[in-house]
Amino acid sequence: MDTPDNIEVVRRRNALNAWCHDQKRRMALRFPLIEFEANHWPIMKLYNSDQRDFYFDEPFADFDGKDISYRDAIRCLVAEMMIAGRPRVFEPYIAAYRLLSRKAENSLFELTLKTLRQIEADVLIDARQHAASAKRYKSLLTSLEVHLLPQLAARGVISRLNFIVSADVKAELQQATLSHARQRSAKQGEELDRKLEAFNEAFNALIANPLDHDGRPLLSAMDREALCAVVILMCAPSRINEPLCMSIDDYITIDDYAVAKIGSYDAQHDIHKLLLMKGSKGAQWSAKPVLQFMIDALDYCFEIIREQGKRSRMLVEWYQQNPTTLYLPPELEHLRGRAINRKQLAQICYLTPNPPIKAGVTITCKFFNNHKDRIFKVLKPDTRSVRRRRDREPEVEFIAWADIEKSLVTHVHAAMETCRMVTGRSRYRGDLSKMLFLFDYHAHGLPFLPQAVTYRTIKRRLKQTKSEGRDKSRPLPSTLFQKLNITMPVNGKIEFAEIDTHDPRRWLTTQALIHGENLSNVLINKWANRLSLASLKHYDKRFPEFKAAQAAMPETLELTELADLSNGLTAVEKLEGQFGLSTAIVTAHDAGIAMSSMNAVTTAIENRPVAKSSRGIIIIYPQRFGVCFHQHHEKPCRNYSNGLSASCVTCNEAASVKGHIPTNDETRTIADQLFGSILRHLENLAITHNRAIADDPAALGEHMLTLVEKGLDRVMMVQLATHLIDNFHQFDQLIKDRLLANRLHQAFVAREVVKRLDDPSVTSGALIKYHNPTQHAEPLLEIALNAHGGREKVERDEKALIALYPQFAPKALGLTDQRHLITPDDDNGEN
Repeated sequence: MDTPDNIEVVRRRNALNAWCHDQKRRMALRFPLIEFEANHWPIMKLYNSDQRDFYFDEPFADFDGKDISYRDAIRCLVAEMMIAGRPRVFEPYIAAYRLLSRKAENSLFELTLKTLRQIEADVLIDARQHAASAKRYKSLLTSLEVHLLPQLAARGVISRLNFIVSADVKAELQQATLSHARQRSAKQGEELDRKLEAFNEAFNALIANPLDHDGRPLLSAMDREALCAVVILMCAPSRINEPLCMSIDDYITIDDYAVAKIGSYDAQHDIHKLLLMKGSKGAQWSAKPVLQFMIDALDYCFEIIREQGKRSRMLVEWYQQNPTTLYLPPELEHLRGRAINRKQLAQICYLTPNPPIKAGVTITCKFFNNHKDRIFKVLKPDTRSVRRRRDREPEVEFIAWADIEKSLVTHVHAAMETCRMVTGRSRYRGDLSKMLFLFDYHAHGLPFLPQAVTYRTIKRRLKQTKSEGRDKSRPLPSTLFQKLNITMPVNGKIEFAEIDTHDPRRWLTTQALIHGENLSNVLINKWANRLSLASLKHYDKRFPEFKAAQAAMPETLELTELADLSNGLTAVEKLEGQFGLSTAIVTAHDAGIAMSSMNAVTTAIENRPVAKSSRGIIIIYPQRFGVCFHQHHEKPCRNYSNGLSASCVTCNEAASVKGHIPTNDETRTIADQLFGSILRHLENLAITHNRAIADDPAALGEHMLTLVEKGLDRVMMVQLATHLIDNFHQFDQLIKDRLLANRLHQAFVAREVVKRLDDPSVTSGALIKYHNPTQHAEPLLEIALNAHGGREKVERDEKALIALYPQFAPKALGLTDQRHLITPDDDNGEN
């Protein structure tokens, strides 16, 4: 009799089988060229998809010898992601699933929460031994918790385990991740300058082109290509896949039409150059400004890159125009249409009548062996020769031209698709004939195939890992630094220099953070075309001491006019400490404020000018019509309107300085604008009243009578507007249109300020201030006070409270003579 556990296993196996059958059907409909049972699903190659091809060999090897349910589930999971079109890379999710192989049960259906906890503990042990893997393990456990296990449970393959990664495990993995990141960042910061110095030496060698003992260039064509790629990376912060996906047209020049004096700038600085690059991690294509000092180097490297890809570019252009016709150079054109033997095939593959003998034999043998069914033989013409007896092969093998052409053209088109694969995840998607990094391989490869540079070939010329060096069966070529004997100190030892393709991005970002005083983090991030501003911290390699120095509060530079006062206060403090004096603060309301020139105020950005007032030391902020004494860094101003309106004119915290032309002109301009606005408003009111088109004619008539009698002309309108502005305080509470009342208030203040600006008796540099305690940075407070009856009502209530409770009355401290407290000096001044 079957137990409940066996019945549950059977039910889950049926659910997995149904899932596999459904995914196989859907894959056949969506991607018919992909065989569901195959170990390789080439979705990118066959369907030009953004998703990468997937190989099942390694995941299946982890579950070798275990129940087939583990492998079937992998196929279904990959099929689900492939049909959904996301994510682009399957490996991270399948890597999370592969964690199950550590403590795998007899079958996937028997997976329990206890097994997952054992896997969690096993992962934590590995992370403790290898801190570099902590971040990866944390991500894998999260994927297992959030995506994979819920999906398997929803399909009925496993029970709902409700697995959640332990908080202790998360915390320890996070701590290990942060610790390793700090160590790695510190190490990168220390080595970054040394790597860039080594690259500078290598770039000088690129220009000098040194020779070895045999008279051959030390740097190969691929070494030169790698150096040119790094130069492009040094022009603007970029990932390596961005320049590799560029075309020859993605180099933009913008002329600078600004007029400059002769001799002020050279021709290089009269232009701006931009690199149009693809975005990384979801960012759109955008133009990145090139650093001015890199323009000459960039032009030089672009010429090298174009020259070293000339043949491949020519081949691509040919096959774009003649997709089914094999290209032959003029000296081999006579072979077209004829049967081809081995020697002639080598000539075609190497595009020369004199191909290398050894390589030619290898390629022709391989080709003829793959087409044995197409070979026919012809006797050599010298069969009667005496040598014929000693000739081992009296017959020559041929293949028909049509078969040769069809096969080689197929190889060419496959090579053209391979050229687009610049990295494992990135493809060039433009016109292939305009691809920047097309490259003609000379030492390796067949010249009849177009070729391009990939990330791997560039990386191995710049840096080789220890694991790559251990593989003796496939020795790698020396890096360009090893060829040039360029070294650098690493952990106190002298080693061959190296540079990662990401190091220029880190260095440029760090230098922008150090030297770009006027560049915000947003602009620096925009220059690098990064979507997330949070990612900027990963490229910030400034030393902690430097960050601390930059984050320190700047020393306030005291104004010259207040230096004497500060010196006096310092002297008083010394006397207090010496004689035990005590001081009291005396507040002088509406005291004058001494400040520096307006130019010093308006040009200040980081180091704001300060002043001493009755409120203590305050920071002065520039505004459209002068200066503002409100402390914006302590509390935002709710009355400020980005300087677009006249709200700052009537503010009690604002002041104008006569003689500062920009702010004085702004005050005159706003005064004229307000007067014109009030005049138009009055004219519209008169027209509306006279034509009787108002919604409430009685109310409008009452409002007009408040202003003036009927029958006004243009001249009288001007007089009325002037009269209302000059006597604004008499009409303020009578005018029902509060918009008009506010404009009259602003126009009154602006006109009075302009009068004092034009008054010759007011000296230049005078501070002009409008006193009105009801107009300040918190208009909502005044609204609340008005709802209570206004400030007058509040004052009356305060007086009534003091009359009822005299003990709450303010008392003036006053000044008293306390010289008797000074200890008498017994010294009479005699020696």
